[in-house]
Amino acid sequence: MKKIFFFAAFVILFIFSAVYAKADEPNKYGNLIINITFNTSFISEEKANVDAYVNLFPQNDLRQDVTDFIIRGPGAIEEQNDSMKYEWSSADNAAFGWDAIIKTSFYISQVGHVPFPSEIKGFEEYKSATEYIDINDEIVQKANELVAGSTDWFEAVHAIAFYVYDTMAYDMAFADSQEKASWVMETKKGVCDEYTVLFMALVRALGIPTRYVSGVAYSNINKEFGNHAWAEVYNGKEWVPFDTTFGQFSWLDATHVALSKTADTKVTNVKYRYTSPDLTTSGLNVNASAVGKMNELNGTDLLEFSIQPLKDEIGAESFLPLKLSMKNKNDYYLPLQVYISKGVGLVGKNSMHILVPPLTTKTSFFIMTVPKADVNYIYTATIEARTSFNDIAVYSLDFSQDYEKMNLETARDLVASLTESEVDYRYDAALNCMPLDDYYYGEEIIINCTISSNSNAMLSNLSICIKNQCDLFSLPINGRVYRDFRFKENETSYVAKLTNDNLTKTQFIPVKMLSKPNLRIIDISPKQISYTGTNTTMSLKANSICRNAIISINGINFDFGDIDKLEDYSFDFKGRDALSNKLDVKSECKDLRGNIYEDGRVYDITVTNMPWYARIFQKIILFKNRIWA
Repeated sequence: MKKIFFFAAFVILFIFSAVYAKADEPNKYGNLIINITFNTSFISEEKANVDAYVNLFPQNDLRQDVTDFIIRGPGAIEEQNDSMKYEWSSADNAAFGWDAIIKTSFYISQVGHVPFPSEIKGFEEYKSATEYIDINDEIVQKANELVAGSTDWFEAVHAIAFYVYDTMAYDMAFADSQEKASWVMETKKGVCDEYTVLFMALVRALGIPTRYVSGVAYSNINKEFGNHAWAEVYNGKEWVPFDTTFGQFSWLDATHVALSKTADTKVTNVKYRYTSPDLTTSGLNVNASAVGKMNELNGTDLLEFSIQPLKDEIGAESFLPLKLSMKNKNDYYLPLQVYISKGVGLVGKNSMHILVPPLTTKTSFFIMTVPKADVNYIYTATIEARTSFNDIAVYSLDFSQDYEKMNLETARDLVASLTESEVDYRYDAALNCMPLDDYYYGEEIIINCTISSNSNAMLSNLSICIKNQCDLFSLPINGRVYRDFRFKENETSYVAKLTNDNLTKTQFIPVKMLSKPNLRIIDISPKQISYTGTNTTMSLKANSICRNAIISINGINFDFGDIDKLEDYSFDFKGRDALSNKLDVKSECKDLRGNIYEDGRVYDITVTNMPWYARIFQKIILFKNRIWA
């Protein structure tokens, strides 16, 4: 006999330009070989001595290695103070530039705890206001508001970076203009220049050095490399990158190539000195392409990443919180962008930024919307979450019209109750609560809780509460206590909360509530059965698991094992056992407590392919049945 399970998979793919790369896009790789060309030219009214100073060219740093560099154009060339000098002793026109091959790497700055606020001496030009990095009262007030209460440099700068990323609207109408930070603060519009100038103004308002980086990067929107700008921020030890346009904080993907780093955003990339009465210059043309791709990003060893719905089974057309857990295994900060790459719909934004401190686990939540479902069907949804480093977490859940639903208000209340406030992890404990069993409606529910100390100090005045039941106790170092909670009210979930003055722990406890099986025979097919045998399918439905199901058809028993929800069973049945043209079907099974459930139905059928003697015998049976009816 064959069980036939009805299920369907629903998969919706969300693609986000800033964090997710399609197959073979350059920002999907850990290392790239990038070819960049720079071209410009001038025309003079007469032959003249011309000097051109170019400050836009690649240099080696921690994440990019210039493997080949060819200078194009006549004249002597020399490097002077982060610029290249081109010289012409007598020229009325010239085209010049350079070609470069650069090997780049995915890069993350390993920034641990740096005290904030702290004075960084020197670097005055990187802390000062300029024409475009203009720091007005509104910018000073917002910067102080964003970092209020911060004691760590990275947490403070990350808060400013996320504010810019989250509140700005990318607008290509400003691609050919440059706006001041004060204007951007008011309008929240622009492209990478505007994102960067606002970020730099907010950071400099706190006395923290920043510098402006001009270069190129790949855009998932345009599907090509283009001019790009980002910032670097000095923490007293190193310059840390912050790309507030792409949401890359302290890390950069391998498509970024820096071509200049300056204190101000208003920079003339090519300066001329000449003896001619007039000199006409062309624009600057920078082209980049990835000519080599290596080490596709398939996650990192930087963190442990998981996703789990708060219930494994949920009613159709309802809402369900999805819990994300991120454990940072390193002694430096991990700034993550996390998003749902496969799954059903979501309430609110489809991605979030999460800053995970060193050697810390953080949790966060999405709320998913569950789609419609046909009656008597069970659907399976595969949920996939990714990080900006392409770490992947996958989970599957079932949904059906028969499962209990959760409304949006309940889902939000659950998220609020499970979102832990910051605590002192020197005083830590593990909370593990679970129901003793699955329960039928009407039974008393028992929840077992184990509380274990992870602290190096006595945990006094601990309180564990579930609903209105609470217990007070103390927990010594390496101690462990056990508590049971009993509830006559039948609910499908509970929340346990463990608190004292130094810690707060919360756990969501799902309880699988079972309806009585109420076994039912739904149908049997086909209704024409061959005398020698036909493959027959019977549909049975139980509201919950029912053990040791036995089906009797005209006194012949079939063992179907366990039945859970709607299931189809296939078996061979011979028409010679139903010459009355009727199937008398009886079913029996037991619930988890041993209670018996039965059902019975009679179906009219037709027996086919009968030999002549069976037809005679059938007529006798039908005649007797009419007499006795």
